[in-house]
Amino acid sequence: MKFILKCFSVLFIFVVVSCRETKNEDDNKEAVHEYIEKEEPKVTGVSEEIEQSSQELEKEVKELEEALKELN
Repeated sequence: MKFILKCFSVLFIFVVVSCRETKNEDDNKEAVHEYIEKEEPKVTGVSEEIEQSSQELEKEVKELEEALKELN
């Protein structure tokens, strides 16, 4: 009888621990999704700034190339 009770108690503890781990994983996944949703607009804004800066630099390079051709 004691053996059966020990087996059930071990099984119960195992189930409780497994449920807690699953809950923690779900909480972590939810936190990651919230972080991504919060940070995504910032990343988009930065990539737009990079694109704009890149276009400005390309214009400056073309102007400098033209100025160099005029000097030669």
